[in-house]
Amino acid sequence: MDKRVLVAFIVLLTAGLFFAGCGQNQQTQTAAVAYEFEVVEMEAQPMLAIHTTCDMEGEGAAMEAAFGQLMAYVESAGLTPAGPPFTIYSKYDSTGVEMDVGMPFAEAVAGNETITAGTMPAGQMVKTVHHGCYAGLGDAHMALMAHMEEGNMNTEVCHIEVYITDPTEVADTTQWITYVYAPVETVHEEPVRQDRAPAAAG
Repeated sequence: MDKRVLVAFIVLLTAGLFFAGCGQNQQTQTAAVAYEFEVVEMEAQPMLAIHTTCDMEGEGAAMEAAFGQLMAYVESAGLTPAGPPFTIYSKYDSTGVEMDVGMPFAEAVAGNETITAGTMPAGQMVKTVHHGCYAGLGDAHMALMAHMEEGNMNTEVCHIEVYITDPTEVADTTQWITYVYAPVETVHEEPVRQDRAPAAAG
């Protein structure tokens, strides 16, 4: 997986497929999904990201603009991402959306006045996996929050989406995979394994 994934995301956003229906396969994804959860240790990893705010209705347009600007910078700087694109949501409610859209890198890289060079959130995370169209990701976030509440975990934290599947290689939206993470402060004893931001193929 490489910069082509970011291009595919921009195409999806422009076509209105990211938050709307995802084609003919959308109708097969209406049944309730049983999400599974695990606690993982996320390692710190350098990133480039664009911070943006919008209302819920404008999320798709805001992501399209931010990913497009990020892709242009990555290409002009001759950089190679070390994994798939992601979104870090620090706020998502009826009053607005606050998010950072970005890409991970193997080493620290320079940003500019609008693109921030930083580090992805690290430490213990609760992780679930969403299979299917991006329009259904809200269900994954709701399930994740319910699981965290049941486990006496702090739910006032950011959520992270990592878009694993390259849409240019997998046309069937029911096969698309997205990892959803949330940092935890208090968690019951569960097996913890090492988990790094997914590496780029090739």
